[in-house]
Amino acid sequence: MNVLIVNFFLYFGYFLYSFRKNHYLTVHNAISLWFSIVAFMGVVSVHTKIYQAVFGNIHIDDITPYLYCFLSFLFLVYPLRKLNFKKVVIENIEKVDAQQFRNVSYAPLIILLVYIVVMIPDVILCLSMSDISDVYNEQRREGVDLFNHSGFVDKVFWIGRKCYNWFWAIFAFYSIYMINNNRVKYKKYYILLFMVSVIPYFLRTISTGGRGGFVFFPIQIALVLLPLWSYLTNKTKLSIAKYSLIAIGVFSVYVALMTIARVSDSQSETPLTSIIRYFGEPYPNLGNNLYGHVKNYLMGRRMYPELFGFDNSGKTQYELFSNWNSYCGVATLNYKTIFGDFYIEFGTAISLMVIFLIGFMMNLYLKKGKLYFHQIPLYAYYMTVCSTAPLWFNQRNTGDLFVVLQLFLVSYIIKRFLYIKDL
Repeated sequence: MNVLIVNFFLYFGYFLYSFRKNHYLTVHNAISLWFSIVAFMGVVSVHTKIYQAVFGNIHIDDITPYLYCFLSFLFLVYPLRKLNFKKVVIENIEKVDAQQFRNVSYAPLIILLVYIVVMIPDVILCLSMSDISDVYNEQRREGVDLFNHSGFVDKVFWIGRKCYNWFWAIFAFYSIYMINNNRVKYKKYYILLFMVSVIPYFLRTISTGGRGGFVFFPIQIALVLLPLWSYLTNKTKLSIAKYSLIAIGVFSVYVALMTIARVSDSQSETPLTSIIRYFGEPYPNLGNNLYGHVKNYLMGRRMYPELFGFDNSGKTQYELFSNWNSYCGVATLNYKTIFGDFYIEFGTAISLMVIFLIGFMMNLYLKKGKLYFHQIPLYAYYMTVCSTAPLWFNQRNTGDLFVVLQLFLVSYIIKRFLYIKDL
């Protein structure tokens, strides 16, 4: 327990130090605060015995893994110190040719609208099930295909997901920027553009029976749009706040229903304690049943099986977790922080090197006090990593590696075709 308290004060102390230098919720400060909250929830879950009710007796007496984890956190947030200003200059956004932007965006917009339409029947099916938790359990535990899509629909899903990964951030960012301009034409178009940049994620979360997406994706959106906040009028800020509260209210109903359904047969958890444990387990897991308990490191084979020739087709998600659990000797499914996720794969030294490399490459990419408009896609990808880092590393499949290369291509398209050359 004392180790977890010290761990919390490492993050909270860092947040207070960085906030004292800049009394503003910058991206850097917001992520520091988010890590602090998850670390605090770890203290709460253990102190109230909520964690022990699920995981049994707890043995955390070594601060070493928490120091390594904090070092990983410093590697991740280091490049974001370059954006630790009340107003970050959004470089080149005024050079974007609005007409050309609309011309280029028509094709992905249509694709995303079709993607939304084909997802709606799946969502209706999931919401109409007598036990909503079956959506999660049957797909992951039983490997049941709830939807039986045709080959054509599967192809639409594949194209839609690719298109969404490439364009959601730049669409969300630019649409808010343009909506903020009261004199801009085509305001309804930009509202539609923003809607297609966020709706697919939430529909996909429902169709997979997830809950976390309703927490993490709003955090990602907030972090992506945060550098734009100082550019917005008070009217736009109030509108964003109003509609955000409405959305949070709707999301909360779904999350509450899903949580109640999942713990309805549990002897150890209630809906409230399950939520506390959900956010409170990563740091206790790291020291209690992970660090020092790995029999065999996975060396990337769990995260990127295709690169090592593994064919996982026909296996359920829980069968895969069971196989990896048996091989490495620890629970690979549980939340365990980004350091813990890499630790299972590579051990301490290589994990720190990998996380350092991630932060180092982003540090080279960013300029002090500036965020170039064409950097938004990769910046949003990094926000995805940072927003989920207190729990795990979420970009852990081969497709996510290729997304990075694809986002560089999107950045090139912006620089090559959307900037007005004589400005």
